Amino acid sequence: MLNKESLLLTIAAFIFGFGILTSCQSVRFLKSEKIKVISGVPLGTPVFRYVLEVKVSEQTIFSKITLGKSLEINAFSVVDLNTRMQSNNGMEYAPGSYRLQFDIPYNKVSGERWNHVEIMYKQKSKINYIRRKVSVGKVIKLR
Repeated sequence: MLNKESLLLTIAAFIFGFGILTSCQSVRFLKSEKIKVISGVPLGTPVFRYVLEVKVSEQTIFSKITLGKSLEINAFSVVDLNTRMQSNNGMEYAPGSYRLQFDIPYNKVSGERWNHVEIMYKQKSKINYIRRKVSVGKVIKLR
């Protein structure tokens, strides 16, 4: 049987350890979406637009994004959510919140397999990965 003091110490150690683990994560997802965009042009092909929002706590270079386990995206746009400035993914980004976005033809990524995303990023000369399943469902029809 645990007494009050040892129980409080155990709880405090758990909370302290959890705080250290969550604060060490230097890139984390805020939002991830897969949006079907239908062209307003009769012969236009639909695409899936992937929108990934991340929060970064250190200087970061976004290297590539992998869909499923095989489709690599090496060129994508990065938008600073505070300034709304857009750039490519080859730059080093300061701590802040960013939107990573790219389009893929509908016939290339239809199916459940393409709902998993992995971002490869570099911080302090170390390569890291963060993974997430994207939410699906929104459809946009352009005019």
